Amino acid sequence: MLFVLFLVAMITALVAPNTERLYASIAGKTDREYILDQFAGLGRMALRHGQAYVVSPPGPNGPEAEALSAARAAPLLHADAKTHVIDLPEGWTIELDRPLVVGANGVCFGATLTLRHEGTIEARLALEAPYCRVATHA
Repeated sequence: MLFVLFLVAMITALVAPNTERLYASIAGKTDREYILDQFAGLGRMALRHGQAYVVSPPGPNGPEAEALSAARAAPLLHADAKTHVIDLPEGWTIELDRPLVVGANGVCFGATLTLRHEGTIEARLALEAPYCRVATHA
């Protein structure tokens, strides 16, 4: 009986860390997909509402302040662009090489997106015009 308990304890000790890593990996992928789905839906949202949007990463004054300053810097064609703040899960940050502008017709003007989870780069992606399709940066 003690031998069986010893074997069960050994197997549990070997499997438990892998299970924890698997859970963390799945949670990270789910969070990443949640963020990317928000970017992918910007064109549909803009088209549905007939409204141009501009997305800017959060700054020291808060995401709304950064997006507002990005909206002011948007091309004249989209001077009426509304700010849009991406909802980020805890521990995640985004960086854009420039404000991402999506026209009222659903056309995305493209940007390079860097996703970070707790300071570590998880992905560097190109949001390609005209549909903000995600492409891995080479």
